[in-house]
Amino acid sequence: MVQPQEDDISVEASSLPPVPIQEISEDRTLTETVLFPTPKLFLKISKPEIRQSLRALTYESVFAAVLYSIIGGALLSNFLLELGAGPVEIGLLAAIPQMVNLLQPLGAYLVNRSTSFRQYFMCIFIPSRLLWLILLPAIWLVTSSRITGYQVVQLTLAILLVANIIEAFGRAPWLGWSAVLVPQRLRGRYFGFRNSILGLTNLVGVPMLGLAVSAWPGGTLQGYGAVLVVGIILGIISVGCQFWMTDINPQILKVGDLDTSHPQPQGIDFSLFKDANFLKFVLYLSIWCFAVNVSAPFFNLYLLPGYRY
Repeated sequence: MVQPQEDDISVEASSLPPVPIQEISEDRTLTETVLFPTPKLFLKISKPEIRQSLRALTYESVFAAVLYSIIGGALLSNFLLELGAGPVEIGLLAAIPQMVNLLQPLGAYLVNRSTSFRQYFMCIFIPSRLLWLILLPAIWLVTSSRITGYQVVQLTLAILLVANIIEAFGRAPWLGWSAVLVPQRLRGRYFGFRNSILGLTNLVGVPMLGLAVSAWPGGTLQGYGAVLVVGIILGIISVGCQFWMTDINPQILKVGDLDTSHPQPQGIDFSLFKDANFLKFVLYLSIWCFAVNVSAPFFNLYLLPGYRY
């Protein structure tokens, strides 16, 4: 776990409204950072709390990565292909998570009216992950020939749609909470370490999960159901890791923005569209993402053995 080496740590949130910060001047072993948005409302974050929050954030990401590798990517594609899914269903599988991202601004609006990041994310991630439990009895019914495979395909896509709609409300606020907890001077080092851990988790975890599915005695469908149970359990453990992350009241950040002496722009600032370099970058990124997302989802369609011509 990355531990900060600096004597003083300032909690900053560059992606959120600026917050007045005042450091305690007394000589202490661990310097504390106090946020003073108003005389009556303040939040104290010490070095041990920051270290514990970063450690919990890393564990949370690792457990969540295992779940998302099961309910997305090659494992879910192989499950749908075994049930008889075709190009349309595989296309929907790839399109649904991208389309629901349009709801992220609404999530940022809602979190600004909550009083706790932790409680907000509990209401987001617990229902969205428990929703996948509905798929377990469906797997049992299709393996016992009581329902058709295509019905399970439709149910899976419906669960995917609802779960992603719920999680879309938490994706932008999650970055906001992370930005507050990770000091600005440590962000490059911490997120580089965290991304390396996540890459290693996917590199080791996905092949092992795929092997478990293919080697399951009851067949690949039951094997996917078994690893799905493991994934849901790890997903709930991931949510539980948030109890070790320092909770922040979004209203503190909101009040801090109102108390700042610098006038804040009203509405949406469209001046960035006058920057020619920014427009070129957006155009390049749009073409790149369009090309990748048009072709990449269908690789699994032809590479996985479940596809039937």
